[in-house]
Amino acid sequence: MNLRMPMLVLLALTLAACGRFGSTPDETDASSAPPPDVGGGSPAPDGAEVPEGIPNAVWTAVIADLERRIGGPADPEVISAEAMTWSDGSLGCPEPGQSYTQALVEGYQLILEFEGERYDYRVGSGTTVKLCDGGPLEGGGG
Repeated sequence: MNLRMPMLVLLALTLAACGRFGSTPDETDASSAPPPDVGGGSPAPDGAEVPEGIPNAVWTAVIADLERRIGGPADPEVISAEAMTWSDGSLGCPEPGQSYTQALVEGYQLILEFEGERYDYRVGSGTTVKLCDGGPLEGGGG
């Protein structure tokens, strides 16, 4: 059975429910609660726990990409998950021969570990994910 279509439908429904597709990270007052679509140890639509401060839509997109790469379900350990500001559109992972937008880019970096491999995900505005270095980090380190 092709799992790609149900995953895309789930992702589209999640993005629609969050109403945040294509948005940039919110600036919030430290004394206020996080917006309802930002993780804080709460479950995502698929039941996995969303890391603190990471929008549900970003988490869903990262997990969908990881599951596509490994060919099945994934429940990775979160090594780190944080909001970031990069100096250009490469999100800190420039590829040789590519040119990038020269502007500050708000987004997120998530380092995940699954079955002994570490994955360094970067997300700019919206939910387009980029796996830094194109695959698992060498030797499980990062």
